[in-house]
Amino acid sequence: MREDLQEELKAGGVHVSAEAAAEAAAEAAIAAELPEVATEAMTQRQLAWRRFKRHKLAMASAVILILITFSTLFAPLIARYEYAQLDLEALTEGPSLDHFMGTDTLGRDEFTRVLYGGRISLLVGIAVAVSAGIIGTIVGSIAGYYGGWVDNLLMRVTDLFLAIPFLVTLVIASLALRGTVPTPWDIIIVLTLFFWMAEARIVRGLFLSLKEKEFTEAARSLGASNRRIIFLHLMPNAMGPIIVGLTLAVAAAILTESALSFLGFGVQPPTPTWGNMLAESRNQITAAPWLLWFPGLMILLTALCVNFLGDGLRDALDPHQRVSDA
Repeated sequence: MREDLQEELKAGGVHVSAEAAAEAAAEAAIAAELPEVATEAMTQRQLAWRRFKRHKLAMASAVILILITFSTLFAPLIARYEYAQLDLEALTEGPSLDHFMGTDTLGRDEFTRVLYGGRISLLVGIAVAVSAGIIGTIVGSIAGYYGGWVDNLLMRVTDLFLAIPFLVTLVIASLALRGTVPTPWDIIIVLTLFFWMAEARIVRGLFLSLKEKEFTEAARSLGASNRRIIFLHLMPNAMGPIIVGLTLAVAAAILTESALSFLGFGVQPPTPTWGNMLAESRNQITAAPWLLWFPGLMILLTALCVNFLGDGLRDALDPHQRVSDA
């Protein structure tokens, strides 16, 4: 390269020494590699997306969850029947072309009820995760940042909620709110009261560590208010674990709502949910097993996909995760 550069310069009437030609060749080689280096320089969001794409189970789970969500949202366009529509000539029929998942003991189409039931189950899971995540994040951030008696007070309240018998209290609270709050918001309120504690403890631990970092001290020395430090400096650095906790809470909320509905303390018929569909068909486990297969499969599939998605997000949002060239 050095000889070629010298020939080009001489042809143009410019005489240079061998050292100058070597330096120019080195600069040309570095310039040629700059585009490749630029493509490797990525933002944190791009790095997270690159790590997430490498998690095959998380990618597949995200696709499946999107399909389930859109199927439930557009249930009126997909389903051929109403979820409460009776067909007395097709009682407890197995899966067929007319009824993809069969019919129940009243002749209602199981496929339609699974789609509409997913609306309630997914709504409960997402609403509980978001509301409990907001409460837990606020409580944990205040306790972790201020410390002292504020931390002790908030953590003792958290311990108090953790010490309350979970299932018994859920049943009593759901019975107390039944009829006073529209369904399924009564279940959402009850579950939110018992789902914020884990998020609060996670956020508190993060804030106890982050408030000792140099960037926090720098913001405090520049006169930033406590609220500004919490929401603009500490909260963005804690969003990774918070988002992962939210995704895992969705699966836990769906499973808990299904358990409550199965026990008869959740959403009441004729409004379908995956849980009360299992409850209604528990006596048909031998005569019509498909009535348990499909709602149970949807609960299992959704919970597994949400957990795999949480694992992928945890790896993607980990700032210490190395990105390979593969």
